[in-house]
Amino acid sequence: FIDECLSVLLRSIISIIITTPPELLHDIVLVDDASEKPEVGKRLEEELEIFGDLVKLVRHEKRSGLMVARTTGAKHARGEVVMFLDSHIEGTPGWAEPILDRIAKNRKTVVQPNIPAID
Repeated sequence: FIDECLSVLLRSIISIIITTPPELLHDIVLVDDASEKPEVGKRLEEELEIFGDLVKLVRHEKRSGLMVARTTGAKHARGEVVMFLDSHIEGTPGWAEPILDRIAKNRKTVVQPNIPAID
């Protein structure tokens, strides 16, 4: 993410946690691609403490772009499957299971979720 609103980031994280069965969610990795907004600085770090080890924040010192940010996220992820989501989405009940089912049937499958954006 870059300069995303704090409330939108938190809403996205909370919706993923609430709508994903715990046994399927190993971690959420947020990659800050050199944001300049003060609210996604120390305040974001403080807000994320409530999630413990479930949510990790990784920061780039300089803007590196989407693909480098996603690669950074993948390197920090602990799960067997890595999903890349935008920072302004909202998970709905049952969003993860069909994706993981398709991947389980064919590990070479690339699946894109249909998750509503937050307005």
